[in-house]
Amino acid sequence: LSGRRGAAVTAARAEQEAAVQRYYCARTDVFRRIHIIWVEQLYFREANAAFEELLRVAGLTLGVAQTRFESRAAPESQVTKALLEVYELEVGQQQLAQEQAKGSAELSSLLGGVPIPFDRLVGTLEPDSISTSELLNSAVLDEHPALQAAQWNIDAAKASLQEAKAARIPDIGLFVAYGRYRAIDEGFVEAGLTVPLPIFNRNQGRVAEAQSVVVQAQERARIERNNLKTKLEVAIQRYLTFRDQLNVAMSRIMPVAERGLSQAQEGYRVGH
Repeated sequence: LSGRRGAAVTAARAEQEAAVQRYYCARTDVFRRIHIIWVEQLYFREANAAFEELLRVAGLTLGVAQTRFESRAAPESQVTKALLEVYELEVGQQQLAQEQAKGSAELSSLLGGVPIPFDRLVGTLEPDSISTSELLNSAVLDEHPALQAAQWNIDAAKASLQEAKAARIPDIGLFVAYGRYRAIDEGFVEAGLTVPLPIFNRNQGRVAEAQSVVVQAQERARIERNNLKTKLEVAIQRYLTFRDQLNVAMSRIMPVAERGLSQAQEGYRVGH
């Protein structure tokens, strides 16, 4: 009569939905990590090719420095400097290979131990264009599985509170009994109602506990939202910083470097 069965069902359904959203949150984290490793592997492959070219040029520079030193046309410091550059590039290439191996192992683990043919990996490192104002919109955060799970936890806590309040009203019991009176050899049927009267126990303790759980769930949801908003703002700021650095490199540094290389090549062609 009190409706606590319906409240219990509602609480159970809310807890189930919260568990589903927690699953989607974990799933999103795994996909995000896979995507990061995938992009890193593309970068490692391109960086390794760049290291190979740098080592080739550094080796040529070292050979020239050694030849000039042997012919007494340059001091030994030039040979030492060129040799250090080769060593530094080799160390950098080794560190790159270690990071690549670590990423390969992690990605293989995330995919259930399946070996990944990284030589066949395709993709682009070109940055995507995103709308920062749209990302900071509250609706985007509301769709995050972690926030949805937190909201379902609040709903489950509220339903449990309603169940605790409903438990203060006891259900009416109905009993029916059949017997036989042997003295007169006749049967009889008795029926009645039982109405508990909760005079002292009004379920106050459980109601107070359920109210506390609701407040805790609301506070956890608020904290989760603030944490996600902070992470999003930091990620957007990092993205904007890297994007600006890339734009400066492509629009200002690279053209000047290419002109310097062209001038050096022209000077070398005419004998300087």
